[in-house]
Amino acid sequence: MKDEAFKWLDGHKRMSALPMVDEVEKVVLRTINPDAEANKDLIIWWVDCMLPKAAGYGKQFGPNARHYQTISEACTLNDGQTKDTPVTTEAFALLCYTNCYYRWNKLHELVGNKKPTKVIVMQNRGPNYKEPSGKVLHFFISEHQELQCPYTAPDGGQSRCGGWTKEATHKFITLKSVIKAARARAKNNGWEDKVLALLKREHGITCGTHEEQKALDGGKKRKAEVLIGDDNEVEGIWDSD
Repeated sequence: MKDEAFKWLDGHKRMSALPMVDEVEKVVLRTINPDAEANKDLIIWWVDCMLPKAAGYGKQFGPNARHYQTISEACTLNDGQTKDTPVTTEAFALLCYTNCYYRWNKLHELVGNKKPTKVIVMQNRGPNYKEPSGKVLHFFISEHQELQCPYTAPDGGQSRCGGWTKEATHKFITLKSVIKAARARAKNNGWEDKVLALLKREHGITCGTHEEQKALDGGKKRKAEVLIGDDNEVEGIWDSD
């Protein structure tokens, strides 16, 4: 998700920060208006770029699924049972975004135009600290408080199984409940169908299934990259722990 966040910042150079958490929450809770042109970039970015990362990018909720099926119904295995983005995936995605919002903004600012191969965030330099070699960059929470994430320990990571605080666990449970209710409401007002239509227009898709579209395209593989922002530039993004 971090790489997609940096791509947003690179593509929206006139903006000083990522979309606010409460704006992203409106997408997750299906309360944002998908018919409003001003909301188009945010909705497409979250559904087409960020959410697939949380689902397991390349394996689940890939373009062949998310460009032809709604968020709640997308099923790569086509068994009708194994959903690509269950409620837990959406809750995890929003929790990660909330947790890393200030860190991602600050890291993007600190790195600037540098092109490191890796960026590592550490608590402090410590007595045995060694300067990194090559194109590796170190940044320290003790020097930049914005790098501190509210729901994870500094060195605990943010996998689904570890590193999270008790507060994060409680928030995750609450998010699952409210997202489940939001999905139920969205079935009645067609919100997800409108979002799917947005993605189809973004990628020039006119068919109902991937197989039909592939036949129409003469068997050519489609590029799934989303180009959004001030100048539609998507720059290379570094790897980071």
